[in-house]
Amino acid sequence: MDGAKYHVREENPVPKASSCVRDIHSWFEKNGIELPTNDRGKIKSRLELLEHIKGLNIPKTFASYRIAHEYGHTICKTPPYHCELQPIEMVWGMVKNPIAANPNLDETELSLRNRLLGLFAGIQESQLIAVWKKTVQVGRDYRILYERRLENNENYSESDDDDREFDSDTDNSEISSDEEA
Repeated sequence: MDGAKYHVREENPVPKASSCVRDIHSWFEKNGIELPTNDRGKIKSRLELLEHIKGLNIPKTFASYRIAHEYGHTICKTPPYHCELQPIEMVWGMVKNPIAANPNLDETELSLRNRLLGLFAGIQESQLIAVWKKTVQVGRDYRILYERRLENNENYSESDDDDREFDSDTDNSEISSDEEA
C-alpha cells in the first residue's frame, strides 16, 4: 500500500492543540481515562490536559492495519513517488490514458463516468495478471538493489584500506604495464 494519508486513518486520534476543552474531555471519557486534576482537586486546564495526554504515550492505531491484521495480512508501505510498485496505478493509467488522448469538451459527468466504467470493464484478466507480475518483478529488483547496497556498505565499513600505512619499501617492479593501466 502506498503511504497516502487517506489509507491510514487513525482510529482514535489524540486531541490536538486546536481541540476545544469539550472534545478533550470527551476523548478522556471515550478512552475510559479519568480526567486529571490539579493540586486543588479541579480539572486541569486545556493546555495541561494536552500535556497530560502527551505523557500517556498512547500508541496510534490505524483502521487499515487493524482490518488487515484481522484477516491475517501484514501491510507493507511503498516509498513515496513509486507508482511502479502500485498495480492500481498502472490499471488507472490503462483507463485514463485513452480518455486523455481523446478528450470530449462537451462531455458530461455521466458520460465520463460511463466511459470510465466501459474502459474498466474492457480490461482483460490477462492484463491484470501482467500488471501484477510487473509490479512483483519491480519489487524484487528493488529488493536486490537494496540488499546489494547493504552488502556494499557492510564491506566498505569492514574494509581496512583506510587503516593501512603506505609502505615505501614495497617493490612494485614486478607490476606489468597492463596492471598499471
